[in-house]
Amino acid sequence: MLFGKIRRRASSSVGAAANPTGERGWLDAAAPILERSRADHLAGTAPTAPYEIPAGHGGYGPRMILADTLLVFAQAAEGAAGTEREQPREAVEAVVSQRLPDDTFSEMPSPDPVSLISRHWVPGHAIEGS
Repeated sequence: MLFGKIRRRASSSVGAAANPTGERGWLDAAAPILERSRADHLAGTAPTAPYEIPAGHGGYGPRMILADTLLVFAQAAEGAAGTEREQPREAVEAVVSQRLPDDTFSEMPSPDPVSLISRHWVPGHAIEGS
């Protein structure tokens, strides 16, 4: 269900603008930028300004943004195979992995689930993730 919601939101907001010319060259130009961003997110080094994610915590927002971006890219590369399909699936799984037993999401999970930071929610993210 989350994948469908993200896919609908991505397609309705920027999906139409992701590939306005239908020219593969634009996707080829965007691919290295997206891959660098993805690598930074996976390494935990992506900038998250204006809100830094404290050491030892994960970040729901950056994972959600990466999933959205990868989905838009995959939609723009319609008919593509390989990483253009696999990476969005992995990104959505990373987002869903932060789901809690009560079907809410942990915004900044850590080894201490009752800490103030671990219990923090961004209301908009809570709505988007449910």
